[in-house]
Amino acid sequence: MFENRSRGWSTDLGHRVISNWLHDFWIHSFMTAKYWGRGPEYWIPSLIAAKILGTIEIEAVTPPATIGLPSAAESPLPEGSVSVIDPPTQLCRWSIHYCETIKYDPAPSPPREPHQEQDIEDESTWTPWANPENHPTPTDTMKMALSKKFFSPINEERLAFSISSIINAVNRSKDQIKADSWGFAIMARNVEILRDYLEPWGARPPKTLQNLYPFHLAAAYLDGANSCCLMLDFLMGHLEDEQSLVPNYRNDLGHTVLDSLMVNILRSNTSVTPQLVSEHFRAQNRFPGEEVDICGRWDADSKCIRQLYASGRSTVPFEWKHVFCHTSAQVICHSITAIFAPRWCPDIDAASGLFSRRCRGCGADLKLLPLHTLVLVAYYLANNGTEGETMFGIIACLVCMLVHGADPTRATDLSIPALLGEDVGENCTHTSIVPSELASHVPEQIIDSWPSDRRLG
Repeated sequence: MFENRSRGWSTDLGHRVISNWLHDFWIHSFMTAKYWGRGPEYWIPSLIAAKILGTIEIEAVTPPATIGLPSAAESPLPEGSVSVIDPPTQLCRWSIHYCETIKYDPAPSPPREPHQEQDIEDESTWTPWANPENHPTPTDTMKMALSKKFFSPINEERLAFSISSIINAVNRSKDQIKADSWGFAIMARNVEILRDYLEPWGARPPKTLQNLYPFHLAAAYLDGANSCCLMLDFLMGHLEDEQSLVPNYRNDLGHTVLDSLMVNILRSNTSVTPQLVSEHFRAQNRFPGEEVDICGRWDADSKCIRQLYASGRSTVPFEWKHVFCHTSAQVICHSITAIFAPRWCPDIDAASGLFSRRCRGCGADLKLLPLHTLVLVAYYLANNGTEGETMFGIIACLVCMLVHGADPTRATDLSIPALLGEDVGENCTHTSIVPSELASHVPEQIIDSWPSDRRLG
């Protein structure tokens, strides 16, 4: 597929150009899925830059005239020009997820000003598309973006591979590009697009969707301030048979969907590194879904996160994070309910794929059960959490898991020294313990160093 066009190029420079080009396609597809049906009909680089970078702009791409896209001023992004990043607010978005049977009096939205123009930076001014039924589908839009090359300002000649080969491969793999469009809709939390996909009588999700592990994807890209558990609810109700949750509860890394929820807590509210959480994260410096904040303070296309990435940094700074708040706890608990309340749910006590260790003495594979994993998540919230952490959220998760059948009396073989990073000998150090015993083994001197609210929790 790839042609060698990199002769005379720096390898690092060539890799960076390819990475930027692929990321341009990712953000184009994400924004297409997120804002489908309103605002701009096609997201070209100049519009993306105006929406996500504010005063920092990138070179505009003039789309083919046959598509009829809006134009924008051209302004190249100088190397290293992003030096100041506007951090997100520490105030999370409050949400109340209520049952539809509850009656309430909604507060009307303020009327739109007559003849008000659409402001790319103000979503409240965006209007629905005039004829959405005549618009190419999200899948076709992704294919068109590749074939017309209007999603990136990077000149094709700078790439060390043939775009036509990629286009040909996409045309041969129609089921895969459709699965990818499902994946972007899941990451963008746009349930309505997926409903439209299934609207034709007899329509089914693409067969290759399960290769993307959609339930894990939804758990990684939670947004408690807007969509809460609605995407997981939708997937639970519409993915059937071999695509349903039970046969896909564990992904290719050995992580369960419940594990993905625990990772979401750790990445959003603590300073722990991916390598500490899972051996399969050894080569990663960031967690899956880090570009979306669980309580709605930033999204993958927010200015703060786009400026952060444009500056060359790939991980969310610890000072951006805050406590495991009400909104975050609500979406985690609602997601646990979405997964384990239905009759066709998986076993909530299935072994966790996080924090696994191998005994130095006998080589036994020491795996935690979900409540043991929850105890470790609580430990890291207390030991590596943000200022103001009270442990309210993790206690809510504990109650929710117990309500849905997690067994607090089940024991598993664990090595306390190995979990705490103190196992340096060659002898067996593991023993069979229940979750409460694991909690009681946290050294007193560590607990005494925590603020009083964390000690109480």
